[in-house]
Amino acid sequence: MANNVKIIKSVQFTAIRNYLETLGGDVVLGEVMVKEQTVPYTADMAIELIDHEIELLTKKNTPGKPTKVQQENAKLTEAVYEGMELGKPYTVTEIIKSVPAVAGMNISKVRPLLTPLMEAEKVKREEVKGKAIFTKIA
Repeated sequence: MANNVKIIKSVQFTAIRNYLETLGGDVVLGEVMVKEQTVPYTADMAIELIDHEIELLTKKNTPGKPTKVQQENAKLTEAVYEGMELGKPYTVTEIIKSVPAVAGMNISKVRPLLTPLMEAEKVKREEVKGKAIFTKIA
């Protein structure tokens, strides 16, 4: 491959499909054996196969429904958000102590629950004297 660039399968299939369309659907690409008979293999047949492969790749790369753990974490994230007071700074330890839904959990389990809140700009993170401080801002 030129320049060590990896081209993904769906792009390769699309390029081949586009080329086959320029040839025309009736063009015979070769012959194949089907039930002990020689049958012409046309561009239309190849296009149909490529369309199916592209569809399978699209399904494979489409995210499915959230897992049970992801659903539970989303509920915990919402509970943490609801349990925080607007404008009040918290350490993760303080969140664990003040939010009943995460009481007793360890820091390494609670900290990742804050990431979606920061990404949604509902909570901001600051570093004060080497400690992470989280503040509800929205």
